Amino acid sequence: VRIWSLETGQQICQLGGLDVDSTVIHVCVMPDGKHIVCCLPMLVRIWSLEDGLPIRQLNGPSEWIRCVAVTADGKHVVAGSNDKSVWIWSLETG
Repeated sequence: VRIWSLETGQQICQLGGLDVDSTVIHVCVMPDGKHIVCCLPMLVRIWSLEDGLPIRQLNGPSEWIRCVAVTADGKHVVAGSNDKSVWIWSLETG
């Protein structure tokens, strides 16, 4: 996954820690503008937009995660899974 600047058209970073065959299903930028959240089939990862390195992994769902969002205050990540569950993680407590 590559991140591009809308202002300059230049690549900002490339997300590290992903295999060539990794499936990224959904992506959103956190309200701070410094982090990106992606859902992969069975987990959610948070990356730094500064260097593209993963900083946190959120596990839980037993089936594929299909969507991810971050609350406006940036304190929670919410994901929906194929098993018809909704997962909410606190970024302060995990």
